[in-house]
Parts: sequence; C-alpha cells; structure tokens
Amino acid sequence: CCLISEPALGLLQVVSADTQGYVSVLFGDTLQSNLDTVWKVQVRSANESMTAVTSLAYMQSQGARASLSGLLLFAAMYQVIHILSLATGRILSSCTFPDWVNFV
Repeated sequence: CCLISEPALGLLQVVSADTQGYVSVLFGDTLQSNLDTVWKVQVRSANESMTAVTSLAYMQSQGARASLSGLLLFAAMYQVIHILSLATGRILSSCTFPDWVNFV
C-alpha cells in the first residue's frame, strides 16, 4: 500500500497491490470515507509463478510541472520494476534485472 498526498494538487489517493499482480488506485474525500477505484491494472513479473507486487513508490517526473499527469508510480516484483502513469495506470516502461539474490 502507498499513500499519495500532494496538497498542492488537492490529491489524496491510496495505491494498493495484491499477490496476483493487480495494482489499484483508490480515491475518497477522506481516508475514512468509502474509497472508489480510479483504475486497476495487472502487471507481470519475469516469472509467471511469482505474481506478487512487493513494493510501491511514487514521485514527480523530473522536469514536469506539479500535476497529476507528471506523477509516476513504481511497482516492483520478481526481477522487474514497472513504471506507470499515476493518472491513467498505463505502463510507461518496465525494467528487468537479474536474480541476484539466488545467484550467490
């Protein structure tokens, strides 16, 4: 889970991920209110049997003005990091890396 709070944009969203590789952005007037799904997308790992998203983070894209369209979401899973548009859920890029943990 990742809380996105950008007061300058009036933005308060929750990003959630599950063991099946689904990433969802939820929005509500307050965190105590019922949250509505803004978008939901499934991302894939390098190994089809390892579907869990293990980490989420976000940041403003370099050089972009403070806006929702400039916010990037990072979803990490087995041997891959996906970079998504926070506004649309579209996968902008995916970066793979070797299995260094089990390589030793």
